[in-house]
Amino acid sequence: MISFFHFFTQKLRLSNPWRYKVPLLIAFCYFLLLAGNVHPQTSAAAFFTAIATTVGFMGFGYLTNDLADRKKDELAGKSNGTTNLSTTSIVLLVITFLGIAILPWLYLPMDMISAICIATELALFVLYAFPPFRLKERGFLGVITDALYAHVVPGFLASWTFYLVGNKDYDNFYLFIIALSTWQLFSGMRNIISHHYKDFENDMSSGTKTFATQIGKEKIYSLMTRVFIPLELISFLGFLAVIQLKIDFLFVVVIIFLFLAWSNYRNGESETQAKHFTNTFLDRFYIHWFPYIVIFVLVLSTTHFVWLLVVHTLIFYPFIGKIASRFRKKKGEPESKPTLPSYAILSTNRNQYSETFIQSHIQLIQKGIVYSDGYFPTSLSLDKGKTWQTLAEDEDRETRLIESWREHNVQAVLAEYGPAGAEVMH
Repeated sequence: MISFFHFFTQKLRLSNPWRYKVPLLIAFCYFLLLAGNVHPQTSAAAFFTAIATTVGFMGFGYLTNDLADRKKDELAGKSNGTTNLSTTSIVLLVITFLGIAILPWLYLPMDMISAICIATELALFVLYAFPPFRLKERGFLGVITDALYAHVVPGFLASWTFYLVGNKDYDNFYLFIIALSTWQLFSGMRNIISHHYKDFENDMSSGTKTFATQIGKEKIYSLMTRVFIPLELISFLGFLAVIQLKIDFLFVVVIIFLFLAWSNYRNGESETQAKHFTNTFLDRFYIHWFPYIVIFVLVLSTTHFVWLLVVHTLIFYPFIGKIASRFRKKKGEPESKPTLPSYAILSTNRNQYSETFIQSHIQLIQKGIVYSDGYFPTSLSLDKGKTWQTLAEDEDRETRLIESWREHNVQAVLAEYGPAGAEVMH
């Protein structure tokens, strides 16, 4: 069980979508519970089954993507969760994830539209990743496909399902679903283009054809900042206008958020100005503010929804573990920190065979911990690049890096290339 959890969260990197995608997705369900005036007991059963099917779809999607990318990732020196899996293990994982995805629908309300959405989602996973289609490498078509399976279809399915849970008791649902789908399409396109921009060098090394490698890194950045981020902003404002009909004080909260976000924006930075903007003003609101706004309104409607506030916080936010860790310190329990000092090696490109001098440093420096995947590292390896763990993406990455250095008793940092050193010095 523990090894499966490790595979699920670390090797398949599912801890990232769990923290950065699922909170927003499940917030759509919360809103439909509010709009449909659903009883708290019915809401609880629907919530937990929805979480289960979400886990199944996530697992199947990331598993298919890693299976299709094994050879490409090996060429680029990137870790792949399926590298050492046997055929039997892969088949069992496919069956397991499909079972987790499909079985909850024995309870959740389902009609023909639901079935079409489920079939579409599963088909898009396969079409996106595997030949002969491999839409991932079909230029702009790959961008659209990614936005559909990662954002639009899940958002539509979640909303439609909880519309059914509420017995279709929401007069503005069709206006809501059009606004949501439009916003999620542009948001998804911005996300995958940002990912292509970040992975440009790795994709060039492995020969992976993406929209970015086709039109160039500078053009993809320009397209993201001048087209897709503005379209996402406009469509998101349209979505807020629709749900404001149910949440009267919404725009007051948005103004408060903008005031606080502007302060963070001025005092912080990221690898690009666009990334810093979207992290600060868009993603933070999607992930941390919007779900709690809807939960707050639900709790105001009836205190029986307090359970949702508690459960949402427990399952989506890692600070609970940090509190427990601090409590153990106060109790005097021993921690698992290494007693000997170690050294952090920052390598921008993971396991890049052509960077022989970096590879020599990694192999020859005793107690070396390798941090990689970008000038600001988002992954680490404790065994000199054989296996990798996800460190963090986007939110609180500076804090997570510092915590990792403390955890492993890092005494010095060797940053390979100047930009990597400049990034972590901040």
